Amino acid sequence: MKLKDFNSNQNRGTNDTTKKEVREIPVKEIHTYSNVRKTLKNIDGLKQSIREHNLIEPITIFKNENKYFIFVGHRRHKAFTELAQENPDRFYKIPCIIKHDIDLNELKEAQIVENIQRESFTIEELQEAFDYFKTEKKMSLAQIAEKLGVSEGYVKQISSTLKTINNNPIIAELVKSDADITITDIHEVKSLPDEHKEKLITLKAEGEIKTTKELREKVNEIKETHNLKTKTTAPRKKHSYLTKPISIGKTKHKAKFFNQTFDLHELSNYERDDIIHYARCLIKFLQGRRKEVLGGQSSRSSLVEPPCHEVLK
Repeated sequence: MKLKDFNSNQNRGTNDTTKKEVREIPVKEIHTYSNVRKTLKNIDGLKQSIREHNLIEPITIFKNENKYFIFVGHRRHKAFTELAQENPDRFYKIPCIIKHDIDLNELKEAQIVENIQRESFTIEELQEAFDYFKTEKKMSLAQIAEKLGVSEGYVKQISSTLKTINNNPIIAELVKSDADITITDIHEVKSLPDEHKEKLITLKAEGEIKTTKELREKVNEIKETHNLKTKTTAPRKKHSYLTKPISIGKTKHKAKFFNQTFDLHELSNYERDDIIHYARCLIKFLQGRRKEVLGGQSSRSSLVEPPCHEVLK
């Protein structure tokens, strides 16, 4: 997973191990307790790198009932295990950092946080991680951001990009393949119409587009050719939602927004945050217009707020 284009590193967790003690422990003494990684890809490539440059980053382990278990580094451990079979003298032991503050009840959550901060998740694993936080832990995007130690805007960008994948079966299938597609690639194309999204991601999967930079250039070409930049940045587009009716049913359980009807009790935290965001934008816009009409004198108490704002708070 490559997310460095989303935000600067200062908004994310760091993985500075320079002040932590590194010990070499026999590979065969380290076991798997729980692993949030679904697949361990490109082991052969990693083995070749270790042969040439040794292990650049130690794995992280913890001790439970006098046994060592992997916290982060299952892929590196697997590569070392296979290398130990080829050359036991050189790869008998693997460099490790021992983590002492592991709560086994929260192990899955801790592994997810660590892997996301290290940017080592595939898109599928990232989807599962966000589903876990939102579904099992009932966490809002703001709470997820706090848990990960990143900005809420960063988490919203990831969440909206994952939604792009879920809403497009063709892209979802390409993501499940072994193709080298990153979440940053999906983020680059998500503003395009579906047909162009699918075409560019297919070209990336097939290797005809080799880098994210090249993909970004193709996206800009399409926007220029089809005049998409002008359409998405036109001044009136900013408040296009004002033409969409917002209404609340008599039971106050359903709301119509963007020509879609939602059951308010069945909304996900993400959908609820989205509607609240647009409702607040509408309020802010109306306050500004009222101030203009009254010549700079605005009264909040006299402003009639949309009914959906009160229901959704």
